[in-house]
Amino acid sequence: AYRTVKNNEDFFEIYEKAYKNHGRLYSSVESVNRPLFRRYFNKLGTNYRIPKEVKFLIILPELDVKGTYSSEIQKWLGIIDNSVFREKIHIILASSYYGVIPNELMESFPLGQHEGSIEFKYQGHAHNALNNTKFFFEKNHDQYDKIAILIPNEYLNELNELTEISKNNVIFIIQNYLTDKFKEKVFTFLTIESALGYFNDGLKDDDLK
Repeated sequence: AYRTVKNNEDFFEIYEKAYKNHGRLYSSVESVNRPLFRRYFNKLGTNYRIPKEVKFLIILPELDVKGTYSSEIQKWLGIIDNSVFREKIHIILASSYYGVIPNELMESFPLGQHEGSIEFKYQGHAHNALNNTKFFFEKNHDQYDKIAILIPNEYLNELNELTEISKNNVIFIIQNYLTDKFKEKVFTFLTIESALGYFNDGLKDDDLK
């Protein structure tokens, strides 16, 4: 059945309804063949443009609460927003569903619920996220002078408990691809402050205005 959906994406797209961001999206790896995923993949590929003033990219990991609803991600976003060169920073969130999502599009991407764990323990689970990540960066990597990937050892979950980042988190798939492909400008950091320090290094005074 899923092969039929994948092979007839254009037909099914006509009848695939729109989803709110709390709708059920993912029940197995085959779910990524649904027209819904193709729709948002195409949204990034054809309609999206990175803000022209951007020079730097920071990629935040997916935590226990999807999207920007995590209190830890909210804290990181607040620190970034207070940076003196905020307008030069582009923020992307890692996503088990889509690979990468620009922060300014988070509200328009349905993240939804899922049944069970969707950590990528098997290569097949990583295929969609990796392909979408490759597509995005092959098109847009020249927009960034520096790319920082934030992977803390631990974070506070929604219960305010200190939690280790899982080794099966999608951020590691993204990290492996980017450091191999664009190693000269991609670095990984444990803290948001050190990532911002990497951006600040080498900036001229005029860049900070």
